[in-house]
Amino acid sequence: MEAIHVRAAISDYDVIVGHNVLTRFSDFVAAFDPGGELVVVTDDEVDRHFQEFPQLPRSAQRVVLRHGEHLKTFAEAESLISQLAEWNVGRDGMIVGLGGGGIGDLAGFVASIYLRGIPWAVVPTTLLSQVDSAVGGKVAVNLPVGKNLVGAFYPPRLVLCDIALLSELPDKEFISGLGEVIKTALIGDPQLFEMLEDQLDNVLSRDPKVLENMVTACAKVKADVVSRDERDRGIRAMLNFGHTIAHALEGAEGFEALPHGIAVLCGILVTLPLSKEFCGLSDAIINRIQQLIQRLPIDNPESLPPFEAVKTFIAHDKKTRKNEAQWVLLKDIGVPISNVTVPMELVQTAYSTLRGNQ
Repeated sequence: MEAIHVRAAISDYDVIVGHNVLTRFSDFVAAFDPGGELVVVTDDEVDRHFQEFPQLPRSAQRVVLRHGEHLKTFAEAESLISQLAEWNVGRDGMIVGLGGGGIGDLAGFVASIYLRGIPWAVVPTTLLSQVDSAVGGKVAVNLPVGKNLVGAFYPPRLVLCDIALLSELPDKEFISGLGEVIKTALIGDPQLFEMLEDQLDNVLSRDPKVLENMVTACAKVKADVVSRDERDRGIRAMLNFGHTIAHALEGAEGFEALPHGIAVLCGILVTLPLSKEFCGLSDAIINRIQQLIQRLPIDNPESLPPFEAVKTFIAHDKKTRKNEAQWVLLKDIGVPISNVTVPMELVQTAYSTLRGNQ
């Protein structure tokens, strides 16, 4: 087990990574538990495995929502807020998000605005959320024109990453999580990238120790970045590597059809020729990245949307400045370059190459 400390303006917090750490939830929350009503927010898929949250410090209300990206909407947020008010949850209450990234984003968003903010903790149950969305305090809901366009910086008081939860994760969701793992390695941890190259078979077989080391490495990269730039005004932009295309693909596909991590891998592949053109990324590194991604058991989408559909969502990307998307590219493994303006015709060429390889 390891505790990774994250600095935040409202309150610092720890990311706990370990095997079977969920059984110690009460111990971990004791330091900040305000003592009021507990509300566990989860979805129907997680609820099938955890009908009772283990080791809560006291009895809790429970909200079970339907699984999916649709969770991140104003309608779902309003419904959850209304339920909190009906239960008379006060400022000494606490929300616990138990689920993947959608649950974490919704629970955190509601915690940030209900009664102008109440404490919350998150237990991410997917690889994707353990290595990415649960760490950093970004909470948000989507709009029809784009992902995460309404939100806040509101850190949880605890992130509890239990590696044991990954053993039951469907293969599709596990592979999706590896998209964010590869992204994290590329922007911030060359040793993690080498580990993935050397031990991918052990990763895919879900060796607990290998997964614990992998999730811990990702948490350390993200904790370091968000501690130095909590409100996304500088180096935190590097975390968006691969995401300009990824979010555009998700938007064009309706946010549900394409798993986020697979969209990120598509985004990474699009950025490689752009990184060579603008940042001098070597062919040798490009080949290593492509070869690692090709080793993943991914079913390629039957057809990616045409570029015109993707271009519409690129224009609404939250990193856009003066009507131009700001790209994160790669100079070398561990050396991202942020805020690069790329002519749209070059993006189209790179994207067309990706579509041509389907």
